[in-house]
Amino acid sequence: MAEGPIQIVLDSDRFKTIRVRPPGGKNKDFFAAQDDYFAAHRQRLLDQVRGAAAGLASQALTTVGVAKVILRTDALPMAAPAC
Repeated sequence: MAEGPIQIVLDSDRFKTIRVRPPGGKNKDFFAAQDDYFAAHRQRLLDQVRGAAAGLASQALTTVGVAKVILRTDALPMAAPAC
């Protein structure tokens, strides 16, 4: 038996249908004309992910980890209008 929480889905139909989402968002380049800054930012992210993976791999008790990701405010998606 897996050592994890037991999950019960009471409204399984909600997970069987395909949600149609209207296209949206902007193709915003957060690092326009800042190639060096983007490369450094990408490398920091890769280092953090690799560090987290190495830390998780060194723990013999679990294979599951939790990550907290904080997005820039201007990178958050806009709320969709209520249907």
